[in-house]
Amino acid sequence: MSLNPSAGLLGHTIIDQNKIKGPNFNSQDGHLEAFLNDQRIIEECNRALKIDPENYLSLDEILYKARRGDSVIIDAIGKFIRYIAIAVANTYNIYGPDHIILGGRIFEISNLLLPETIKMVKKMLIFPPDREDFIKISKLGVFAGSIGATTPFFEKFYSIPEPTRNFIDR
Repeated sequence: MSLNPSAGLLGHTIIDQNKIKGPNFNSQDGHLEAFLNDQRIIEECNRALKIDPENYLSLDEILYKARRGDSVIIDAIGKFIRYIAIAVANTYNIYGPDHIILGGRIFEISNLLLPETIKMVKKMLIFPPDREDFIKISKLGVFAGSIGATTPFFEKFYSIPEPTRNFIDR
């Protein structure tokens, strides 16, 4: 287990260094999580549709329209692919995992996002894999982040510690 519980979490990847302000992590607008969250997607899609803020479509309505092929929504959501691709490429170039697992509501329309994301990521990689399945979508849906965030707790407090060297060498 890493000493840093956020190690490997793509949401903490810095996407725009100019938006990093102050010492408090929670105030960081330059992280992927700040660029690719439900509220940002709702705002961008409604702006693209020229809908007044008081009448904004919900994320459910936006995803429904995307599934039905609404080109304005698909184009607006498509702008987020670059952010996803940067985070995935950075993670792949540094760690070289077999798979990168993405989660969150936006990936309910992964059939629209994933092909372009994979293409863009491969252009950014030093040694791109020769397969398409190196990016997977979590089946945990909206719970992926919560489950991932609790994993270090369960690993630390519910695992059996390895014997210390003193117990082995005597």
